[in-house]
Amino acid sequence: MLYRFFLGRLPLHVSGRLWWILLWALLFTVIEFIAYVNHSITHHYGWSLLCSFLFNIVTFSLLVIHQKTALVAWILSGSFIAFLFIFFDIPMP
Repeated sequence: MLYRFFLGRLPLHVSGRLWWILLWALLFTVIEFIAYVNHSITHHYGWSLLCSFLFNIVTFSLLVIHQKTALVAWILSGSFIAFLFIFFDIPMP
């Protein structure tokens, strides 16, 4: 379903794509904000709504990259996850 609404309507021009990614990142962040205010979710290890917004921008950007070159998107995703674990000092089991 996400393909239909996000990638299926992705603008052709770069500026349009940037605004489209920002719109979807904002939409997902607003949904998280509502859940946060209603105590449906909590943030830990220094995470915040700003972090979520930036994470959403990266996620939707990676979806666009994955559509063209999946391997590059997987490599970037793995690198980004490793960065997040190190930056937020997430304890390993």
